[in-house]
Parts: sequence; structure tokens; C-alpha cells
Amino acid sequence: MADPTVQATGVHKWFGQTHVLRGIDLTVAPGQIVGIIGPSGSGKSTFLRCINHLETIDAGDILFQGKSVARRLLKDRPFEIDEKSVCDLRSRMGMVFQQFHLFPHLTALQNVMLGPVNVLKQKKGEAEQIATDLLKRVGLADRGHHFPAQLSGGQQQRVAIARALAMNPALMLFDEPTSALDPELVGEVLAVIRQLAETGMTMIIVTHEMQFVQEIADQVLFMDNGVVVERGTCRQVFKDPREARTRDFLARVAHYPKQEREGEAGRTLKV
Repeated sequence: MADPTVQATGVHKWFGQTHVLRGIDLTVAPGQIVGIIGPSGSGKSTFLRCINHLETIDAGDILFQGKSVARRLLKDRPFEIDEKSVCDLRSRMGMVFQQFHLFPHLTALQNVMLGPVNVLKQKKGEAEQIATDLLKRVGLADRGHHFPAQLSGGQQQRVAIARALAMNPALMLFDEPTSALDPELVGEVLAVIRQLAETGMTMIIVTHEMQFVQEIADQVLFMDNGVVVERGTCRQVFKDPREARTRDFLARVAHYPKQEREGEAGRTLKV
């Protein structure tokens, strides 16, 4: 059995006096897709940023492919992994943010080529071919020479996905990738993520797209107030949640009836 791609154990994070993450545990196997849902401010995005070392943690540990990526205490003193290790980590981990973060002075093709050329030290011709293939893969074969300002929000986000894939990552992290898009553009980005799922890409997806999570995820975490309130398969979390807080959240955001719902065996459950 393959080692986990991600193993988070007892992860805590404070911002000043605010305890943002309160002992998060998560195991992600290779090829697995994990969806993280929950209200705004529950710590979902912070946890994702800790995995990618954009934020350091204050307690616990996070392993990526068996190696620690976290700031932690060593003999009661803070210990930080070195910058070279951080760069190596990020070269094997793609991240797509709410905002697209494309370089406005570079074309779509140049944005996708940037990491492979500067970080992976690929030759420009090789990187250009890979970038061209990736833009075709995300449905933007005819947009390679367009600048970000000439693209729609959905197109920019697809360029951002292609840029992350250009690094040939072992893990893709998505931080609410559709939240900044107009509703009519959401579908085109979700379609690209579905295609990635079909290839067996390991992914952790923070999202408010409840139907999409049910379609794609192998495991779902519901977070609130810095803790994992509930975890399980999509069927268990969405159709038969154990916790009252989960039921209340789903009733609000997924339009599930608050007073009763149908269980897995067709029985009526009071919630």
C-alpha cells in the first residue's frame, strides 16, 4: 500500500489570539480527492495554505510524501524547514487560488511556461510545447497569445490551472477556485477539475459548490470554527450526517429541508 500523499496530525494555527486551526487531522492517499466544506472563517483556506507552507503551523505536523513541511517545535524551540526545501515542496504541489494571480504583462502561454523554465530549468522550446498542450487540455488552445486582461474570469482561472499542472505536481490544491467567477463561468472551471479527477490526480478542494463535491470527492470534511466537525464519504456526510452542526449547515447552503429528510433506506429522519 502506497504511503499517504498528505498526512496532517494535530495541526494548530493561531493568528495572534485567534485560534484558527484546532487540531486538524487528515490523511490523503495517492489518487484520492478530498473535498473540504464549511462556513466562511472556519479555517478551510488557512489549512490549505499550511499544506503548501504559505502559512506556518504552531503545533502538530504535516507530511507531504513522507517529509515534514511544517514549522513545528523541536526541543521546545521553533524549527523551520529551509527555503530550499520549501521551494522543492512547492515545485511538486500545484495550488489554484480564489483570485487568478496571473502576471498581467505576460501572455497566457508565457504565464504557463514561467514555472517550468525558471524553477524546473526546462528549455524554452520544451516548456512552450508543454504549455501549449496544457492550454489545449483546458480548452484554451486559441488563447495562448492573449494577455490576462483579454480573457474572461473563467478563462483566466483555467490558465491558472494549466500553470499549476505545468509543474507536473503530485498534488493539486484548489482554494475556492470558482468563488470569484460570475455564475455562468463556474461550469467551465469545474469541467476542467472533473477532467483532472478522471486522470487520477490527487486533489484537495475547498469549495462552496456542494453538488460538485458530491460528484467528485472520495472523502468530505466539514469544518467549523477551526475543527473537523464531520468527515466521511459524500453519501454519509450529505445524505446522513451525524452531527447537528453539519445538518444545519447543509440545510442553509444546500437547501436541504431542516425538519426532516430521507435517509439511505428511504426512512424519514428527524433533524
